[in-house]
Amino acid sequence: MAAPVANDAAERVIVSRIIAGDTNDEIRRRLRKANMPGSEMRDQSFTHYRQRPDVKAILADAHQAAKSAGLAVRLERVRRLQRLASGLEQIIEERAEDPDMDGIPGGETGLVIKKIKGIGGADNFREVEEYEPDVATIKELRELHKQIAMELGEWNVHVDMTSAGKPLFGKTDEEIRAIAETAVAEIAKTGLASAPE
Repeated sequence: MAAPVANDAAERVIVSRIIAGDTNDEIRRRLRKANMPGSEMRDQSFTHYRQRPDVKAILADAHQAAKSAGLAVRLERVRRLQRLASGLEQIIEERAEDPDMDGIPGGETGLVIKKIKGIGGADNFREVEEYEPDVATIKELRELHKQIAMELGEWNVHVDMTSAGKPLFGKTDEEIRAIAETAVAEIAKTGLASAPE
């Protein structure tokens, strides 16, 4: 194993940057910029620092703290998703109360939006009001509800692992592998893999 940097100041920089999550190349650049020894260190030397018990303990504590705070906590994710859904629902409710939407089919639902469209040419150009369902807001609200249900374990996804209803018994290893790869790809594509708690 390569010897660690002897300079105490450089060692403090190396350890602090490892804890901050810098890569070896980023640490080398910082040392070079500060004219400190160690900018030519090999990766093995950085591994020496990363394996120090004090550094490992700090990294483990930071990892544990990250897992128990913010979006890493399921309840916090659900709260934030609910806040977003409530905001969209508030927009819909306020839109429903807009007097400009009186007499517009569906206007009282808050799910209709007004768009101004320009029609005609130079001499006969005019603006026309058009009303249409707010598909984007409806879709986002549905996705938020779906994500909340998934976070709470109330959204069940059934993946057919029986090869379109046919049992896997009697299939070759290659056929089973292909079926499994297709199922995994489908799960990844739909984003239905379990999120960490």
